Amino acid sequence: MRIQFRNTLPLRYHTPMSSMENEVPDPLLAEMFSRLPYAEFLETYFLKRPYCSAGTCTSAAALGGLPHLLKLLAHPQVDVLIGRTGTAGDVPVPRDLAALEEVLSQGWTIGIRHADQIDRELAEHAHAFEETFSAATDVHFYCTPADQPGFGWHYDAEDVFILQTEGEKEWQLRKNTVNPWPLIETLPANQRYEREIMPILSCRLQAGDWLYIPAGYWHQTKAGARSISLSVGLRCLTALDLFDAVRPQLREQLLWRQRLPPGRPDARSVEQQAQWDRLVQELSDALKQRLSSDHILEDLMAAQIRSRLHDD
Repeated sequence: MRIQFRNTLPLRYHTPMSSMENEVPDPLLAEMFSRLPYAEFLETYFLKRPYCSAGTCTSAAALGGLPHLLKLLAHPQVDVLIGRTGTAGDVPVPRDLAALEEVLSQGWTIGIRHADQIDRELAEHAHAFEETFSAATDVHFYCTPADQPGFGWHYDAEDVFILQTEGEKEWQLRKNTVNPWPLIETLPANQRYEREIMPILSCRLQAGDWLYIPAGYWHQTKAGARSISLSVGLRCLTALDLFDAVRPQLREQLLWRQRLPPGRPDARSVEQQAQWDRLVQELSDALKQRLSSDHILEDLMAAQIRSRLHDD
């Protein structure tokens, strides 16, 4: 069995079984959810716990190989990160196969950030993920030499799908009780891994396998055979995003521009406290009505995608 979780937690993995009707239109996503129905994945795993599947993203091989890597490296706007044992290196970007092999032979991992922004095919799949999961999407491309570790224990604020396209890579995961549900804008420089108490999950991905990692889960990796993989990151909406979305609209309403009554809470009269209670109730009702709008999530998703494109 190629994929194993070595712990006692209630995690599951799937190997190819009889085909099922696809619930997503994109061919790659349809293959990924050909064994476990998409609706079941959303219900049981998405935003909750890791999931991996063997042999259900074989069509991604055409997206992640050395020829495709060289094509991306040749792009004038490529965003390359080259590192080894978790440390970035001052290494010239390889532009041909000989230079690429030389860099890899020295143990350097090559990462291409925002690969979907410079490759039409990757952009099409990124858009499919975006539409399917209602989240802004970013695709990274990684090539790690054989027997080399990736970054040490860390977590991300994004939900991530790892598509293994060549070779193999060992993954270790831990649920995050130190800083659950992290936000991108508040990720600490020191993530305090030493404080974590949860058990370690392990799985080995080979070409054609994929792994889902919820936002905040600790992870670290080590390549077996030379590993090439795609990392599809999803910036899923948070409850705080709702407040960010409605605040510009609330500015247009007199109710929200009014000045609050003066006086410290412990010094209010009975009449002042009653006035304050009425105002808080009025604001609460108005905010609830706005958040109940049928279009709030659609508007928020569109604004998030525009913001992501602007930031990148």
